[in-house]
Amino acid sequence: MPIIAITMAAAAVLTIAVLAIIYYDDIIKWFQDRNDIKEADKDNIAFTIKQKLESGDYKVVQGIFNKRTNTVVDGHTMRAKQLDAELRKRHRGKMVVYE
Repeated sequence: MPIIAITMAAAAVLTIAVLAIIYYDDIIKWFQDRNDIKEADKDNIAFTIKQKLESGDYKVVQGIFNKRTNTVVDGHTMRAKQLDAELRKRHRGKMVVYE
């Protein structure tokens, strides 16, 4: 799964939320609320991509990506000053895929 394809497709996600802290539990709840979308196609995967901005803020793109069509089926972008400890722990790299 090429991260560049996901990053480019995720850039088209329009919803942006500005928060004080992004919580891992909120990430999981968003995916649970969209489980029917993820399960609708075996090629759909859930992902988050974290980016540290020059301002020091974090941008997290969260979505459901279809590997076959190279499109983001659903998603949104969050921006915050901080990530909670669990999200920081899981996001040691740039991208996380949720099984």
